[in-house]
Amino acid sequence: MSSKIKISSIRLENYRQYYDIQTIEFPDRDDGFVAIIGENGGGKSNLLNAINWCFYKKEPHKNKNQGYAIINNKYLDSLKNGSIANMSVQIDLQNGDDQYRISRVLKVIKNEYEYENIGSSSNSKLKMTDAQGYDLPWGCEVIDSKSTFEILKREKKQQSFHPDPRASPDVIMNEILPQSLSSYFILDGEFLEKFWEGIQKVELGVERISQLHLLNTTIGHLGQLQKGIPKIGKQDIDKLTQLISINEHFEDSLDENANENFSKRPRFDYDPQVDPYEFYHATGKPLIQELELDMKKMYEKSQKIAEQFGSSGIQAAKLLQNEFKEEEIRYRESSSAEKEAEKQYFSSYIDNLPLFLLKPAIEYSIKIVDDLRAKGYLPYEAKKIFTNDLLDLGKCICQNDLQSNIVGGQETNSARLAVIKVRDSMALDQGLDGSVKMKYHFEEKMLGDFEKFTTNCFDNPRRVLYEARNKSLKHNKKLKEIKTKLENVGSADIAKLVEEHTYIIDLIKETQKEIDDITHKLKQNEIKSKEYKNERKNLMNKDNKSKKIAFQQNIWERITEIFEKTYSELKEEIRKQVQSKTMEIFLKTMYKKDQFKDFIIKSDYSVELFDNENKSMLGSLSAGESLFLALSFISAIRDVTGYKFPLIIDTPLGRVSGQPRYLLSQALPDYLPNEQVIFLATDTEFLDPNRNIHENGKLPEKPFGELLEGSIKMQYYLISGMQDKIAKILPYNPRWRKNK
Repeated sequence: MSSKIKISSIRLENYRQYYDIQTIEFPDRDDGFVAIIGENGGGKSNLLNAINWCFYKKEPHKNKNQGYAIINNKYLDSLKNGSIANMSVQIDLQNGDDQYRISRVLKVIKNEYEYENIGSSSNSKLKMTDAQGYDLPWGCEVIDSKSTFEILKREKKQQSFHPDPRASPDVIMNEILPQSLSSYFILDGEFLEKFWEGIQKVELGVERISQLHLLNTTIGHLGQLQKGIPKIGKQDIDKLTQLISINEHFEDSLDENANENFSKRPRFDYDPQVDPYEFYHATGKPLIQELELDMKKMYEKSQKIAEQFGSSGIQAAKLLQNEFKEEEIRYRESSSAEKEAEKQYFSSYIDNLPLFLLKPAIEYSIKIVDDLRAKGYLPYEAKKIFTNDLLDLGKCICQNDLQSNIVGGQETNSARLAVIKVRDSMALDQGLDGSVKMKYHFEEKMLGDFEKFTTNCFDNPRRVLYEARNKSLKHNKKLKEIKTKLENVGSADIAKLVEEHTYIIDLIKETQKEIDDITHKLKQNEIKSKEYKNERKNLMNKDNKSKKIAFQQNIWERITEIFEKTYSELKEEIRKQVQSKTMEIFLKTMYKKDQFKDFIIKSDYSVELFDNENKSMLGSLSAGESLFLALSFISAIRDVTGYKFPLIIDTPLGRVSGQPRYLLSQALPDYLPNEQVIFLATDTEFLDPNRNIHENGKLPEKPFGELLEGSIKMQYYLISGMQDKIAKILPYNPRWRKNK
């Protein structure tokens, strides 16, 4: 890694709220610091996202953009369906004498938008989807073949950029600015405030920035060479070598091919900025190390939960929570009633709307039926009953005899035969029965009282749905009110806190048991391997070829010992230097400097800050003090290692005001000389006068930017245009310059 890296320019094209092409040109180191001023939500964090996305295809602040497309909305709206949308971020870097042009391009086919209703209202919003990890309007397709990541290089005295043939862009990017270090040069205020919540950040900073990890990796490779005895061709020796290898692979979490072996179990609270791997190693010491680190995370999380629980208004919270549960039951019941009412409402509409629309046709059909009945066309069923009654009585209404007279198996009464013939011929008139039934059905259902029909089928279901919906909304509103009260008493959910705390404690116990089991297994393997090695050594000393291999292994063992000693000494030296320099810078930036006595970085990279009474102060630091200590630590690493990379700080002064802000303005130019520092800040942080100055008013009430200019040159940009939800980046002169 080069010791001097600087961002020369950033070019955004249709990235999020940055419409069209927006460019920032950065000055040389000798020209001082840069401040990019913008409102909250105006696009500052998306500059950090743009840099991360260009370098590593990741957006650490992606959650702030939920519901918004990664490609500018105005630009997408201007395209016709089927068009190809182009979005890109390009960053020029100076790396020693070489220049790099790093660009990432996303190309998307824009299709017709889809919208979805918001709740039960008629309002709608654009439907979004996750298209291969990108937030895009529903239906948009990523074109993989045209979405590119490219790194071009221009060496000293060359006129133009050209592809770097040495390796893939991802490998080259990792050489220039490794992703594991991104949190140390692309900083935000929240990261700095929470910097001391885990030892991983300290370890990563010291080991990676000082490049001690390279030496540690070398030791690992030497260890493999030391262990890697080839097959000799003698069954008894090779069998022992295989048994030793199995134990060593278990110890180092390697598979049968000596490659790193990982499980499918994800790390606890995985943090890509700190944890090098997302999943645990499968076995051995690497797994123990990860479990021990994660146990510390578990302890920290359990302590936070305990603090949150302890600081909450428990009695008030419990009463509110009982009220919340009761109201939640009422809400579920009302919500269920609302769904049932909605179902009945739409069902009634579907069943009865056709009748409402066909009323004239139904009335006309009934008139036809009535006309037929008036002419004597009785329904088939009525005629059938009438004729059967005549035949049963044996007498017609005209007094003819209808009694049956069977002779030779045949009916001989001609009058009776005539009635039977009429009855049987009426079967053709059965269709009229359905018409009559339809007539009575429609008259009873709708035509008899049409107003009642519309009331029962449309008005009443609508009213029931309206009342059910209002009742559901009322209970939902009540739930939100109780939830707000719960939050105000310091606990969103006491039961959830207890449940989570119990889970973490149980997990700590399980993790400790797992560590103990693995440790026991390693000790057993070590005893067995020692026996195998002694037996193998005795066998190898009886063979000349084996003696030569044994001699080579002794050499690797000696070299490994030298590297391990060197690593240990360098680690101790760098740790002490960073420790001392951190305290020096911290005291320079703190107006309470007499309050702090010592800052300690332990060998396991845990840290302590002591006051004059030797009491630990780290856990009781204010947010501003914690930020100052983190900045001091990062500045100390850069000073000790000489590794100069860009420092981009988002919202640096949100919790800092008064005298600490003044002291910081004086210290930064001294402790970050000739380095690229880029502030992403609000006008309140950088342009408004610094109030609440102590020391009897001796310190100037000037803006932070103007205070910095007393010691170093400053260049300003302004993010504007957010009234139209389109950000523009423009050069800017603060008012004190205008006044001059």
